[in-house]
Amino acid sequence: MTSRSGARPLIAVCVIFAAASMVAVPASLDLGWYEVVYASQHGPCAAAVHERTACRGVTLLAVASWLDSAVVLRLFLTVTAAASLGLAFWVWSRVSQRPGTAAIAAGLFASLWTALSYANAAMPNHYAAMAAVAAVGCFLLAVAEPARPGRVRSSAGHRHRVGRRAPAAGTHWGTT
Repeated sequence: MTSRSGARPLIAVCVIFAAASMVAVPASLDLGWYEVVYASQHGPCAAAVHERTACRGVTLLAVASWLDSAVVLRLFLTVTAAASLGLAFWVWSRVSQRPGTAAIAAGLFASLWTALSYANAAMPNHYAAMAAVAAVGCFLLAVAEPARPGRVRSSAGHRHRVGRRAPAAGTHWGTT
């Protein structure tokens, strides 16, 4: 599913997910206590005191330092949540090799109430889940096509020889 036409169902799922999450949790909803704690770690005012070290879990909230509005923050988080859904399941489109499988899986995940309620929340739950989905997909891609002994595959897909190089003309192994 690397073609543009193969990505269309996944993009459609992401757009529907963003719209559904805005219906489930309206952007006009005030931030909850935990969201205030997370957002305050990056905001212009003093950080809210909380005993959990997980308060530093959402680096995307650095945008909170230049936003005054919870509505704009929720809209920003909805867009990033939909993008992270698409990127995480795009990896799976390469794993499955069946067109539409990743879009179906993304749609099933996106239909869960927890996914919809945390999509525009200022908490790391959705992003941690998408990172896990993408990480497992990347692992399965790496396992599916292991490198042959003496060769490694670069990120661009080119094979490179590793280990000892053949001696230059006129030299011998073991000589300096």
